[in-house]
Amino acid sequence: MWGAVIGAGVELIAQVATGQDINVTDIAIAGAVGAVTGGFAGRAATQAVKGAITGSKAVTRTTAVSGAANGVGSVTSDLANGKEVNLTKAATSTVAGAAGGFVGAKGANSITNKLDNLSNSGGISSQISNTTRSSYVGSNVSEQLTSGGATAASAVTDAALSVVNKEINE
Repeated sequence: MWGAVIGAGVELIAQVATGQDINVTDIAIAGAVGAVTGGFAGRAATQAVKGAITGSKAVTRTTAVSGAANGVGSVTSDLANGKEVNLTKAATSTVAGAAGGFVGAKGANSITNKLDNLSNSGGISSQISNTTRSSYVGSNVSEQLTSGGATAASAVTDAALSVVNKEINE
């Protein structure tokens, strides 16, 4: 949910910052893209904290999904606004989305990476890592906080990239 709110907010800020007329369709599409990327980021980070995947896999997957979702969002925006699909704009949006996803995922997965390092150390460090991970099992609150945190952490990056992306492509 926070991903949708932040995605729509970032799009609104980018439109105002670049002097464009407010386009509600683009704001709604950005909200949908934010919901996908924020939801996926939260789920991937939670899986990493629980030890189902590594922190680096969560970052890689979140980066890929964020890039793809933003590229699809660009194409959807063109079609919804009656424009011809602009592949350069879609490619730029894909790269910007991947960059924003990477920044957010790195921040959200910093604890997981520390747990991975502890786990690989062996001995008491490994036990501390396992005990910490077990405290996250079954916690929906941790997934929601991670999703919101990952999305919020990349919001500033997304806003800057959105403004640059709009300046390049408009």
